[in-house]
Amino acid sequence: MTILSGGAFGIDESALRGALTGDSPAVVVLPCGVDLDYPMAHTRLFAEIVRTGGLLVGEYPLGSLPTRARFIARRRLLAALAAATVIVEAGLRSAALTTARAAGHLGRRVYGVPGPITSAASAGVNELLRTGDATAIGSVDHITYQEGLR
Repeated sequence: MTILSGGAFGIDESALRGALTGDSPAVVVLPCGVDLDYPMAHTRLFAEIVRTGGLLVGEYPLGSLPTRARFIARRRLLAALAAATVIVEAGLRSAALTTARAAGHLGRRVYGVPGPITSAASAGVNELLRTGDATAIGSVDHITYQEGLR
């Protein structure tokens, strides 16, 4: 299973590190030119992804800096490239919800990891689950089963 990510801190970073540990290919969709590591703190992580056969991709010319509009476009591109989108954690105003909505509009499957109802960081993903815009999962085994990969 290929892991796609925007390469941000937090869950994006964890997913990429998990891909490297689990020998899964990783693809990072950048909001800038592919010659720029964004965020710069992930320069080594991105180099390791490329070294192990993963990709850094983007839709902007070399030297293009990240902008708000490019972050929004990156979410759309992530949704379009992925067969399915997994939302692990998202508050009500999380950018991850934009990716989930874009995936749904494209007819892609959306999965969500339910979180505590008392956690603001879970409110967005729990709302996706409540409205039926995402299917609840609890492990990678659930994804591989749902996607017919096992």
